[in-house]
Amino acid sequence: MFREAAFQFLVNATDCSNNPSPFECVQNAPAEVLSQANKDVLVVDPYYRAVGQAPTIFGPTYAPGDEFITEPIQKLLHSGQFARVPFINGAQLDEGPLFVDGPATHINTDQDIINWLTARFPGLYYGISNVTAIKELLKFYPTSPAAGSPYGTGNDTFGRGAQYKRFASLFGDFGFQAPRRDYLNSATKFGVKSWSYILKESSMSYPPEYGIAHGGDIPFVMQTLNIDHPTAPPAAVELMETISYYWINFAYGLNPNSESTKSIVPHWSQYGRSASALQLLGSNVTMFKDTARMNATNFIVDGNGLF
Repeated sequence: MFREAAFQFLVNATDCSNNPSPFECVQNAPAEVLSQANKDVLVVDPYYRAVGQAPTIFGPTYAPGDEFITEPIQKLLHSGQFARVPFINGAQLDEGPLFVDGPATHINTDQDIINWLTARFPGLYYGISNVTAIKELLKFYPTSPAAGSPYGTGNDTFGRGAQYKRFASLFGDFGFQAPRRDYLNSATKFGVKSWSYILKESSMSYPPEYGIAHGGDIPFVMQTLNIDHPTAPPAAVELMETISYYWINFAYGLNPNSESTKSIVPHWSQYGRSASALQLLGSNVTMFKDTARMNATNFIVDGNGLF
């Protein structure tokens, strides 16, 4: 229903509402018109506007009769109906803050979080309507700012609302960590080789209130950190070089490890049933157990009325 509303928004914005084939009409709309329509459909009430707006309404979805996505995506994943090829799947330590902070946002209470997660706009919908399920999910996240994201920053709320960091922690798990673990666990179940990482080194691209933020791994992977930031710490530059070895190895042999680099970079173990992930932190690149907030991410993956 909400995806249809968003599509109709685009149809109207591209003057395709009277066309007998609106989908094809939108496809053939001038690029600048379609680009503006795409921007406009994502405009939401200022209270719900964040630095990084998500989740957007357009994404993989299941519709009865669809020949491509034949069942709900999670069901496909859990039954092994996905490309069984080796992969690397990682995230940043603080995926959430960018997506829950905006100039008119003040997250102070449980109800503020509930309002965000149940908000519905043409281009923005979390897919959650069960308030009881949200309240159950909130029980996994302490109200103390010290427990929230950005992690490891104590009780500092950076001038944001009292529950800013709590919601940032929840959103990071909801949108990133839980799906990451779900995919890795399904891969393990069906014998697909997979490796995971958590970036814990700053890319120097965001202020402290966003922590090790979404997209922070890009300058490390693309080898632009010391170009973007000539004064980057030597340990961060060293990490960038370490990452290059892993990614090149994987691109060449579908394995981030190789005989030629085993004396240069630490061995990266597969995720497996032990949930082993690689910590990417300066000169301290090491394996660790990927179990932080595991009960919360299990609750999200299992659904429990959230979806």
